[in-house]
Amino acid sequence: MTPESHDSFVAAIACPAIKLKFAAAILETAPEWTEGKNKEMFLQHAEKFSVETPSTSSAQKDTKMFSFFDFGESAAEKSLEESPVRVEFARYLNDVDASIESLNRYPTIKSTFFPYNTPLPSSAPVERLFSYAGLINGPKRQSLSDSHFEQLVLLKANKIF
Repeated sequence: MTPESHDSFVAAIACPAIKLKFAAAILETAPEWTEGKNKEMFLQHAEKFSVETPSTSSAQKDTKMFSFFDFGESAAEKSLEESPVRVEFARYLNDVDASIESLNRYPTIKSTFFPYNTPLPSSAPVERLFSYAGLINGPKRQSLSDSHFEQLVLLKANKIF
């Protein structure tokens, strides 16, 4: 898989109706892309959009308060600690609700969803408006005021004129 395809994976995983349903089909063509690798790739992207909630900020304060009793945990113990994004992602994957509204319960997933699943608007309506303006701004109508020209273009665009 190319790095360009990562955006497609993130878009699919962030969509509540899809999540990881495609993972088994991908294994047939790209066996190195396991479900675990898909999850890790998504989490790397989601970390950029991490949203701090009141519960995560209070948990961080509690951790700082008990740092006095920290006697140097081993690397294995530290790896067992899960980031708030990982916990939220696990809850998201286990949620059976496939509606878009379910994203409201997962702020980081929601903030990841929008950049990857929002279509770019088409320029066709704007080009059509410029075309109407070109039709109205003919040789005989060069002395129109700005407001009158705008009114005529909008009348034409709205099929009133």
